[in-house]
Amino acid sequence: MSFDLSFWIQWEGHPLAPDLQLERCLGGTSRAAVFAAQFQGQPAAVKLFPGDPESVLANLALWKRTAALAHPALQKILHTGEAPLGHTRCAYAVMEHADENLGDVLADRLLKPDEARDMLVPLLSALRFLHSKGYSHGGVKPSNLLAIGEQLQVSNDSLVHGGDTSADCRAIGTLLQHTMGGFDRKSPEPFAGIVNGCLDADASARWSLARIEAHLRGEPPPVERSGSRMKWWGLGSAAATAAIAGLLALRTSGPERAAQPVPPTPPPPVPVVTTAPAEPPPAAPAANTRKKEAAKPKQKTEPVKPKPEPTPLPPSPPPPPAAAPVATGSIRQVMPEIPQRARNTIVGRVRINIRVRVDADGNVTQASVDPPRVSKYFTGRALAASRAWKFPANGAPQSWVLRYDLDRGQTRVSPERSGN
Repeated sequence: MSFDLSFWIQWEGHPLAPDLQLERCLGGTSRAAVFAAQFQGQPAAVKLFPGDPESVLANLALWKRTAALAHPALQKILHTGEAPLGHTRCAYAVMEHADENLGDVLADRLLKPDEARDMLVPLLSALRFLHSKGYSHGGVKPSNLLAIGEQLQVSNDSLVHGGDTSADCRAIGTLLQHTMGGFDRKSPEPFAGIVNGCLDADASARWSLARIEAHLRGEPPPVERSGSRMKWWGLGSAAATAAIAGLLALRTSGPERAAQPVPPTPPPPVPVVTTAPAEPPPAAPAANTRKKEAAKPKQKTEPVKPKPEPTPLPPSPPPPPAAAPVATGSIRQVMPEIPQRARNTIVGRVRINIRVRVDADGNVTQASVDPPRVSKYFTGRALAASRAWKFPANGAPQSWVLRYDLDRGQTRVSPERSGN
């Protein structure tokens, strides 16, 4: 679903709150819209996310956490709330006003190398900060890179807690391709190297933020942590040993002990080698001793028994038969629209569980996400598709769980009835 400007224009001039009124609609995406506004006497931007009560609360909770992430290259969230637009509930976030975004610039021209460098420096700094706090950006693209005054800032209204940070690195390569017009063998460095490293098909070999920053500065690549547990443990043990030695040094040092002179360490004693006197040969056993030894019963030597062969383990029982799938012939399924470019960011599989409430006529009236939550982008696509499903009329409300399984090649879905 594309952005419907005609729908959002009708809300220009609509008051969201007593001190917040929507002005001109600036644009948006299939799931959100951006309006110019005035907030506390200053220009601002308002982002509106319509949805069901659960998604509204989820957005507000996310913004409450991300509003505390303060960084010079992150756009500030000034205020959040929820308000009705007609029959629809919307979560909204009031952001700092941006003079323009990179997408507006690219509509007229590409970036020069020095401009691309000026863009990457604050972007990498913001991403490094977010990754250290356990977040990924999940939306590194031209429209989310903003010019606010003389500072480039990154939009932070759609961060993903615990998301795939390597996807942000891949997005940097795609971003450079868009901003500088593609790359070939004659492309300038350091940007050509960054693009090739970020877009490596092997996710394990894809460049990290640290390596991107080092290449941008013309420095050798940093030493990445080895994948071997033995090497990692060796490094950890050495660090722990050094830390313990430092703690012992701190415990034995202090002002009252530092004043005392340290006595010189005496040299190690020289070992004195002495020649031991030769021991006399053992005396022959006495006659009575020989008689006692002869009187002792001799110990029987039992033959060594061969070890018994190990008893083979019984064969493993066959696995239980899988549950019979739900007959889906009478269900109209709608698969989420996932562009291949987005699929290429998937490492392994993405599994999303959507719980839908179905009315007596088989129409979906409510859709929500079951834990665990994954990528916000893929979850949003799955939610939008789930709302368009059609189930057989049952004469009573129903509840279903749609289990989506996404990889780079295709999307599978398994609907399961979860009771009325």
